[in-house]
Amino acid sequence: MNVLSLCDGLSCGQMSFEKLGIKIDKYYASEIKEIAIKTTKQNFPNTIHIGDVNNIHYKDGTLYTDNGSFKEKFDIVIFGSPCQSFSRAMKSDMRIGLEDEMRSGLFLQCNRILKEVSPKYFLMENVVMKKEDENVITKLTGVNPIRINSKEITTQIKDKLYWTNIPNISKIDSKEIKVNNILKKKYYPFEKA
Repeated sequence: MNVLSLCDGLSCGQMSFEKLGIKIDKYYASEIKEIAIKTTKQNFPNTIHIGDVNNIHYKDGTLYTDNGSFKEKFDIVIFGSPCQSFSRAMKSDMRIGLEDEMRSGLFLQCNRILKEVSPKYFLMENVVMKKEDENVITKLTGVNPIRINSKEITTQIKDKLYWTNIPNISKIDSKEIKVNNILKKKYYPFEKA
């Protein structure tokens, strides 16, 4: 399977594929944060780093990037633009969503690339956001989001929306994992973090 990951971060996509036992042939990662790139190179040295999502284009089976051109067909495109200006945790006057071209608005670049690549599957995730932004993303991706709070399967409380065309994806069963269940010789005063 060939994967194109946009706004790749720490390559959590590769971690997920690995945990699921899905074999990756080539993994192309678009990321600009040096610490994220360094972490990915350490954990997944075969990653093909392709630079800034704003400079990526796909035409006639060729991916054009900051780091060269690649003749490639992709099975899946995954992405999640930075969430800061979508997030309910952001001050309301700074919660500008898709208008923020440097962060949350990078969704529009990712969606453009998704349409150019036209893979069999895609997966996009982000935080729960203003309904107006959610509706725009839903319209542009052509699928309704699935809302999953990470607290159902991890020790974190992260309420997320997932847009995907992967069939048979639905809500997940709670695993009831608490912080103290995974700590070794330590105590944490809360069930979730």
